[in-house]
Amino acid sequence: MRQISADEESVGYNDMNFAYLRKIMDLSVLSNYCKEAEQFSLSNPDISITASRKAIEYMVKLLYGARI
Repeated sequence: MRQISADEESVGYNDMNFAYLRKIMDLSVLSNYCKEAEQFSLSNPDISITASRKAIEYMVKLLYGARI
């Protein structure tokens, strides 16, 4: 998995709970869902819960798709 360099880091996203996901290129979609859920958690809970559900559904697809 390719790591994102410090130059590619988004300003203001580093202090969020799931910011570490952004550093892993294969999890960028999951990172975006988590970022959206956190950004809207207080201002718009409906958007936040939708993004949270998308994140969980994405994780389930990853788990079922893994061949270990």
